[in-house]
Amino acid sequence: MTTPHPPLPDQPTPLAAEPIRDWRYHKTLWQDLAWHKIRRWRHRLGCWQEQRQPWLSTPIDKGDLKLSVCIITMNAADRIEPLIRHCKTFADEIVIGVDSKTTDDTFSRCQAAGADVVFTIQNEAQTCNAGLEMLVARCSGDWILRLDDDEYVEPPLQAWFGNLMHQTRYTHFKIPRLHLCHIDPLEWVNDSYLYPDYQMRFFKNDKNLMHFPGAVGHTSITCNGKKGRLFGGNIVHLNLAINSRQKRQAKLEKYIRRHHGGWVHPINEYALLFEEFNYNIEPYNHPDATFCDLLASVVRDVRHQERQERQSLAKNQTTAAPEPTTV
Repeated sequence: MTTPHPPLPDQPTPLAAEPIRDWRYHKTLWQDLAWHKIRRWRHRLGCWQEQRQPWLSTPIDKGDLKLSVCIITMNAADRIEPLIRHCKTFADEIVIGVDSKTTDDTFSRCQAAGADVVFTIQNEAQTCNAGLEMLVARCSGDWILRLDDDEYVEPPLQAWFGNLMHQTRYTHFKIPRLHLCHIDPLEWVNDSYLYPDYQMRFFKNDKNLMHFPGAVGHTSITCNGKKGRLFGGNIVHLNLAINSRQKRQAKLEKYIRRHHGGWVHPINEYALLFEEFNYNIEPYNHPDATFCDLLASVVRDVRHQERQERQSLAKNQTTAAPEPTTV
């Protein structure tokens, strides 16, 4: 049952650049919807089977093995510090690449929060893939967890990292990603198209196994070897909750323009403009109240900062406007 919501502060407006919805778009959308329904049932079965895996019966310590968390970020001064503190509770090393297009003090805030390695990525291609290979090369851990600057790891998943690192069957793991969309109260998009949104984010630090995407596009690192799939814990993505409808719409329009008239994958539109689709929105009832408070506080702080910037911009525009002249 869909939960009603109060009116959003950012009212939907027509896209300045409409995505091309040709036969390839509709074919991809149909295939995606069908495949994600199958994946949903696999996820439910996997959750039941995972509880019976002997090597996951009891959480074990990482021991001598080292876990590195690596993050690429840009203009994240309002949210990077709590993420670093979060990662320090389970990681042995935090490596952060700050995009060269950053205009705020993200770099210094990463250093102040205690990141082990902070460096600048020269992003000449103007895309999110730039610097991935350089980022991973700076990691010294035996295993690597790659996160975006608006993603958090649920406590149950943190507890199993030691087990995953000591097993020898898999070289990399796909982790389900959950999209948080509201914070008062905490709610998430429980729909087969957006959950489980599996991402390959946990992998062995062996350069001979890894393949890196080109600078253009929105694909991720791929790995050779046997792939594992996790079911009992999620990466929580705050993008839909942090960014206003206006910002998310601008991001979609940027994707459309970048394709120079080509079609944009449907997942971009169906995720960024989630309010327009009949998704099942459910309460995020995680048992760890401290973790829930952390997510809510991060989103609340970022949105507060955004409101202050809007008010300051409006005030400056009002001050700069010329006074009307009388004849």
